[in-house]
Amino acid sequence: MNIEKDLSIDKFNLDKEAVEHSSKLFQYSEMLTEEKKNLSDIELQLEIQSASVARQIRSGDYPGTKDLKLTEGVVKEIVSTDQTLVDLQRKIIEQKAYVAKLAAVVDAFQHRKYMIIKTIDLFLANYFTEIKPSKTNMFVDMEQLRGLASEAD
Repeated sequence: MNIEKDLSIDKFNLDKEAVEHSSKLFQYSEMLTEEKKNLSDIELQLEIQSASVARQIRSGDYPGTKDLKLTEGVVKEIVSTDQTLVDLQRKIIEQKAYVAKLAAVVDAFQHRKYMIIKTIDLFLANYFTEIKPSKTNMFVDMEQLRGLASEAD
């Protein structure tokens, strides 16, 4: 999907833009929901893996912890430096950034809806028509100006 293209508005095809807007918004909202679910899955995976590593440390099965009595603080430090857990935390950071980007796109689509409505209103008000002064209007305006000038004298 091309986000910039999807967010742009073709003012010469407003009927098409208005009709397609809902389906585009739904697609991005669906993507956002799916990525939020993926983020929750990764966070759950991190929680499960953290518990597993902590259990291994306490039981002495974790490399370098056999026959050691470790305080809870030391266990937490070892857990926080486990490479698998660090990789999962990086994955969470990346996923949160992607979710935030999709949330911004969905929000932009809400603004796009308003812009489509306002652009239609402008078309209905003939805002985009080119105004060309006619000769009769110019003469009437000049006559009115001359009349106003002579009244002032």
